[in-house]
Amino acid sequence: MPQRRQRKAESKTDPMKTLQRTLTIVKPDAVRRNAIGDIIEQFEKNGFRILAMKMLEISKHQAEQFYAVHNAIHGSDADDTARFELSFFFAGYELAQ
Repeated sequence: MPQRRQRKAESKTDPMKTLQRTLTIVKPDAVRRNAIGDIIEQFEKNGFRILAMKMLEISKHQAEQFYAVHNAIHGSDADDTARFELSFFFAGYELAQ
């Protein structure tokens, strides 16, 4: 009997609970190389969906808070950091559902 209840609960899993979000920053050198389109294309080819996009210039201090190594992109490394980083750059209404 408990197994049936458990199966029913599992079958009603909320798909939003499995949704993961991340922040990706295209760094200045990649922008200067006009690589933005290529980077976005790679995300889409790999099944990622872009919910929001912004082009802005951040201060050196802000940049130092988000990445220390100068690579082409930055991606959040965990759910908690993704929430913090997304809220730094985007208001809640800017993130599509």
